[in-house]
Formats: sequence, C-alpha cells, structure tokens
Amino acid sequence: LEELNLSENEFRQDDGLFMQNSPNLITLKLRNCNLEFIAEEFLDISYFGKLKYIDLSFNRIREISFIEKIYFPDSLKFVILSHNNISKDILFLEKLDTLDLSFNQINSFSSAFSFNNLIIHHNNLKSLDISGTKIYANDNNIENFCYKPDEFSSELVNLNNNRIENMKFDCGRKLN
Repeated sequence: LEELNLSENEFRQDDGLFMQNSPNLITLKLRNCNLEFIAEEFLDISYFGKLKYIDLSFNRIREISFIEKIYFPDSLKFVILSHNNISKDILFLEKLDTLDLSFNQINSFSSAFSFNNLIIHHNNLKSLDISGTKIYANDNNIENFCYKPDEFSSELVNLNNNRIENMKFDCGRKLN
C-alpha cells in the first residue's frame, strides 16, 4: 500500500489509525475528518519509513504541539495543514520541502529552518521571520518582515496585500 486516502471520515481522537504494517506508505490523506487535534496515539507514523506526503487540511486543528512529540521519517517532505484553526507560533522539521499553513489564524511565524516552499497566506500574520526559496505570505497583516538568507537563494517572495512597515534583510540592516 503506497497511498491511503481516509478523507471525509469521522475519526474519534481516541481512535488510532491501525496501520502498523504499512512500511511502504508514501501518501496519507486525512482531509476534512473533523479533527481538532492530533494525539500521538492517533497518528503514529513511525511505522511509515517511506512516507513523503501527509495532508491534514480542512480539519479543525487548533494547535499542533503533537509535531514535537511524533517521530517523522526523514522521507517526509510535504505537510499540508491548510484550512484549520491553527493560531500559535509553531516549530517544524528542517527537512521539509513544502509546508502549507494557509488559511489558518497564525499571528506570527519564525523558523530557524528553510523550506523550499512555505505557503502561509491568508492568516493573521503580523510578523514573519523566515528563510526559504519560495515564500507565499500574501493577504496577511504583516508589519515586520525579516528575511534570513541561507544556502538557498530566494526565487520568489510573495508578500502582496500586507501592511509592511519594517523590512529587514539578514535580520540586521534595513532594506532601502
């Protein structure tokens, strides 16, 4: 089994996804399952050594502290958490290629890690402190933006429809 789509189901949080014998799973979709949080016991993906893509969009997830407690395989590259109710600043894995947090309630975002694609538009962002190749942060209320260059050169930074008043490059000097 390489792809499993369990979208639009009504899982109870105390249920577990009993997929311990799915070492070849690459794609897991749990869209629109009415999930409010993810307990370690519910989503134990330590058995999925080849998992690359997980989609938890269109749920009611408010906080994602579970990410700090769950072992993610090195193969995981795409995490989709769009259209939830996430509001807190969050920490993420450094090895992700794409992180989609669009259409949430996030107020600030800061990361020491770089993403090839960070999609965080349509939130309540007031401050963004990030680096990456492609950053989509349009339609927020960003007033302070700090871009930290790293080994990736930026191909695209989309910050249209914001309220940027203060923009810093390398988090030290202001851009002219």
